[in-house]
Amino acid sequence: MILGIESSCDDTSVALYNVGTKKIIASQTYNQAKSHAKFGGIVPEIASREHLSQLPGLISALWAESGSSFSDLKAIAVTSQPGLIGSLLIGVSYARALSYALKIPLLGVDHLEAHIFSAFLEQNPPVYPFLSLLISGGHTHLFLVEGFQKYVLLGRTLDDALGEAFDKVAKMLGLSYPGGPELEKIAKFPTDQECKFPIPLQGKPGMNFSFSGLKTFARNAILARMQKQPQALMTAEDLWDKLSTKDQKQTIAIAQGFQKSVFDFLLDRLEKASKITKCGKISICGGVAQNLFFQSRLQNLAQKLAWEIYTPHRQYIADNGSMVAFLASLYWEKDQSLFPNLFQARSISPLSLNACVG
Repeated sequence: MILGIESSCDDTSVALYNVGTKKIIASQTYNQAKSHAKFGGIVPEIASREHLSQLPGLISALWAESGSSFSDLKAIAVTSQPGLIGSLLIGVSYARALSYALKIPLLGVDHLEAHIFSAFLEQNPPVYPFLSLLISGGHTHLFLVEGFQKYVLLGRTLDDALGEAFDKVAKMLGLSYPGGPELEKIAKFPTDQECKFPIPLQGKPGMNFSFSGLKTFARNAILARMQKQPQALMTAEDLWDKLSTKDQKQTIAIAQGFQKSVFDFLLDRLEKASKITKCGKISICGGVAQNLFFQSRLQNLAQKLAWEIYTPHRQYIADNGSMVAFLASLYWEKDQSLFPNLFQARSISPLSLNACVG
């Protein structure tokens, strides 16, 4: 079995993958959202300390869930890039210590590549080639996946990641962290107001993304439309009781306008990429992909264009140790020499070898 460790941001996650049966045996994840909520975003130092305190307990829970132990491990895999440097350091240091103590191989894997292959943790994985859209708090990338270790980067964000933009706009509206889910709740309410956001990069060539302008537009809309700008950070339900009727309507309108603009933008890029690559198989991963409004819009477009959509289960769609362990298993099966000893451990990152053509 291979132990996968993920600690690139604010999720501490570990998982066991059995290379023989090709199944995830057990997984444990701790989300730090409550620790960061009062600050309205992730505090890197707190994230690092949380990883340090949670990893030993999660490993113990993993053994209890699986009935396994350290002696059953053949290799260890850990997310080594990209991510918050302090968070990565905790995960990598822990993995190196285990590798040294157990005298088993260690592999550092690329976080983005692991997300791409999260779709393969489902019973019906995509068939090569397919498009992979990664939308999370720290990343927004669009790849053409031609095969294992064969990726073409079609587009990426030029400024902010989509999840970050969601959290920042939600914070401007007075919503607590993580803001994306809270903003989605607000946007579900009906209103007779409308706030139309622009679509970024309209008329521009390529398939890159940009979200910083939408944050500015949201800020200006809040200042111009609302009687009182929210100060405290709270859930959608709690915020509702604090707003006047007018501000309730405007809050809904801004949330709806931002959400619609963002997802119109994503779907436009997907449609463009599908036409250029002549590929109708689409995999969606990353935390923002859990947004139900986006999933509904995507399914409607997929029916219209005869696309095949692949979305990992909720436990695999955001950061998780299972995708790390599974990706490592692919490298293990291809060439076990890629798993060097402790002090030679290196990261395999074919994603960095491809130029962005967007």
